Amino acid sequence: MKYLITGLFLIQSLLAVQLSPMTNEINTIKKRNVTYIVKNSDADMAAAECKILKVVGHEKSGKEIREETDEVVLYPTQFVLQPKEAKGIRVNYTKSVLPKKEQVYRVLANQLALNLKEKPKGTKVKAGMKFIFSYEGLLFVGGEGEPQVHANIAGDQKDRLMVTIHNSGGKSSFVHPEHYIFTAVTDKGPVHLSKEALAKFSGVRLLPDESFTFTVDKRFALKDRVVRSITVQKREK
Repeated sequence: MKYLITGLFLIQSLLAVQLSPMTNEINTIKKRNVTYIVKNSDADMAAAECKILKVVGHEKSGKEIREETDEVVLYPTQFVLQPKEAKGIRVNYTKSVLPKKEQVYRVLANQLALNLKEKPKGTKVKAGMKFIFSYEGLLFVGGEGEPQVHANIAGDQKDRLMVTIHNSGGKSSFVHPEHYIFTAVTDKGPVHLSKEALAKFSGVRLLPDESFTFTVDKRFALKDRVVRSITVQKREK
C-alpha cells in the first residue's frame, strides 16, 4: 500500500500542468486567434513552457513527424503558475488566407523540472530546462470538404497483408479501427478485419493527401484466402 500511495502521489505531481481545450480550430480568417488555458492543479508553484509544432506526416511506426513553424505563433511561451492558477496562451495564425487543405498543429504545454517553492511570484523561467511532463493539444487550421479515406493492397505475403490508406479529402481524420471498418474482399467473400488482425495498426491522424502503410495479420480470418481488395468505411456515430 505504501508503494501504491507513493506512485499515485508521483502521478498527481506530474499532472500538475494541464492544457485545455485538447482540440481547437481556426476556420475563418476573421477569427485567426484562439486561446488555450494552461492550469496548475497542484498545491505548489509550477513552471511551464509552451510551443507549437506543425504535423507534416508520419514515420513507418506511426509516430508523427513534426516541424518548427512560423505559420502559427503563441504567447507567452514560458511562465510560472501559482498554486491552482490558470493562464491563457494566445495562439495566432499568421497567414492572410486559410489553406484549402487543412493544416494540423500540436500545441505543447511542458511542465519544467524546477524547484519553485522558495522563489517569489513573477520569477522568470530559464530557457533550456528539462521538462517532466507534456500535454499535447491539437489545432486545426482551414480545410474544405471532408476527409476521404481509401485503402488498397500494397503487398500480400503468406501471413501478412500490407495495406495502404490514403486521404484524398480536404481535412484530416484519425483513422483507427474504432472509427473505421476495414473489410477484405476475398475469393471466399468479404471479411471485416478484427482488432486482432489490425493489432499492429494503432491508428494515425491522416493528413490531406497523405498515405500510410501498415500490416494486417492474415492468420486472423484471412488464412487460406485470396485477398482481392480492401475497403474502408467510417463507422456511424
